[in-house]
Amino acid sequence: MNKENIKDSFFLMYGSSISHINNPWKNLISNNTNIRQYSKGSLIELGQNDIINKFYYIINGKIKLSYVNNNGNERTILYASTGTLMNVPTVLTGDLEDCIVECVMPTKIAIFDAKLLQDPKFVSKYPDLFINLLKSLSLHLVIHARRLRASSADFSIRQVASFICELVDKNSGQLVFTPNLSQQDLAILLGIHRTTVTRALVQLRKANIVSKFTKHEVRVLDLEKLKRFAHRK
Repeated sequence: MNKENIKDSFFLMYGSSISHINNPWKNLISNNTNIRQYSKGSLIELGQNDIINKFYYIINGKIKLSYVNNNGNERTILYASTGTLMNVPTVLTGDLEDCIVECVMPTKIAIFDAKLLQDPKFVSKYPDLFINLLKSLSLHLVIHARRLRASSADFSIRQVASFICELVDKNSGQLVFTPNLSQQDLAILLGIHRTTVTRALVQLRKANIVSKFTKHEVRVLDLEKLKRFAHRK
């Protein structure tokens, strides 16, 4: 993997934006390749009959990949642009549900048949492409794992913030009080790990919302912000 790809891998893991990680696949594009152009704001409908069981290479442009959770909220997973293969996990697993691909600028893609990915002759002829594909899929796994962890962390912060709001109410709205509750006790009550509670409290402290949480003292600095954290989506 060259320096440019290493740089893009870094942004995938930390900035959720990727490009040029599948450049070698560009060599498969020929006059017979199905090329499609999408305008800004249009969706690449992966379930349509003419594109189902297909994966594609972004020739130019940029797309946003999002998923819709059980509550109907859309969560952006990553942005991908020129030189990136997309829809490979989808066609390999057959999972077409709750996935949204939106073009954030005019985008041109080259569409390939998913059968290529399971054709021994094709794999044997282009081993370098599959090594490249394996590396890029590993990077996709990293970003999905990081997004999942971030989502879990956000939920944990909401849990902790909500519980502290309840403690404030039980203590007649006082912002400094004795909870008679340790961080370990809080973790058990919320059904999460003690380390997760500690990380949530660190975030609340960095945001200047809660400066202290011990068994003997809780000190809330900004109740309104605490309430917003407790109810944010």
